[in-house]
Amino acid sequence: RIGARIRAQVHRLSSNMLRYQVSGDATYRERFNLYKEELDNFLTTNAKFLSTDNEKRLLSQLQQQLQDYYAGADRLMNSRQAADLPAAQMEQIKSGLDRCVELSLQLGE
Repeated sequence: RIGARIRAQVHRLSSNMLRYQVSGDATYRERFNLYKEELDNFLTTNAKFLSTDNEKRLLSQLQQQLQDYYAGADRLMNSRQAADLPAAQMEQIKSGLDRCVELSLQLGE
């Protein structure tokens, strides 16, 4: 269940980031920040349920990947225009999101 919850939250983050980019509506940026905080709190609270070394390693990798994703998302939302960011940075944000989903799937297994 932890993996499924993480995936759902990551998709919520991505959706709100995209909606903010398209509309400029600050509500979506606020939701992004709220969901980011909720996900971080969820991971901290549920870390105690992970017992194997592999689970703990995956959680650590996921938390680091999320921090990288958050930083990229913030850069994107601060620029307000995807065209303002180099294509390599846009790909890095997308790859970060994909890696978060991949790690959450592994953690779920």
